[in-house]
Amino acid sequence: MVRSVGGSSEIDAPLEKVWAVLTDVDSYPAWNPFTVSVKTDFQLGSPVDMQVCLKGRRKRDGSRRTMHQVEYVTSYVEGSRVSWGVNVGPGWFVKADRWQQLTDLGGGRTRYETVDEFTGVGVGFMMLLMEKHMQRGFQEVADALKSRCEAT
Repeated sequence: MVRSVGGSSEIDAPLEKVWAVLTDVDSYPAWNPFTVSVKTDFQLGSPVDMQVCLKGRRKRDGSRRTMHQVEYVTSYVEGSRVSWGVNVGPGWFVKADRWQQLTDLGGGRTRYETVDEFTGVGVGFMMLLMEKHMQRGFQEVADALKSRCEAT
């Protein structure tokens, strides 16, 4: 079984600018509402250490709840695509691979797409619990990337 969630946006900025914002992970806390912290060097197989705000719930102090995740870079194509993934439990239970891709639309416009593809026997249960939160989060990233690139 393969299931996916994702988000997309068309951005009024050239691909090079969007790529620079997307790969500047140190700046994610300033604009990314879903993946609020990322540490990686984008080398194939290297870790992607993240704090993800999945449900949008808040702590008593008003700050957002985050979930720590470590995934691993599965592809990197300079200027157009990056992906990372992880096995949740044994590889047959849930395997996730998230890709983010840019497409030059011409005229200084760029399409951003982000999709997380899930396979394995536990996908149905995981989607029951998390799909709407992940879908919302991915679209929030697409919208925030658009705002960040168009504002700067």
